[in-house]
Amino acid sequence: ERLDDIGRLIGESMHALSSREQLVFVVIVTDGLPTTSSSGQSKPQDKAQLVHSMKRVFEMGPVRMVIRLCTNDSQTIDFYNDLDNDQEFELDVLDDLVGEAEEIASKGN
Repeated sequence: ERLDDIGRLIGESMHALSSREQLVFVVIVTDGLPTTSSSGQSKPQDKAQLVHSMKRVFEMGPVRMVIRLCTNDSQTIDFYNDLDNDQEFELDVLDDLVGEAEEIASKGN
């Protein structure tokens, strides 16, 4: 729901941003899988809705997204890392500082 609201704001500003050749960065901080505002349990349709909302935001123009995970839950990390591996999205998932540092070091940086 909130990502849809953010998408509307981006859409309203996209013409001005594009004319100045500016990018939009969206940072999402979460501690779990997507849920509705009325439920604490993530359902497949909640995940599908998040993916749909993300696609809509990315279709608006030059948007980059970072998802900062504040959890060690393997299901949550796997879900967002699967999105990160999807070439359709300009997305980075940060799951923990040590893990990110190890990933960077493994690539020779």
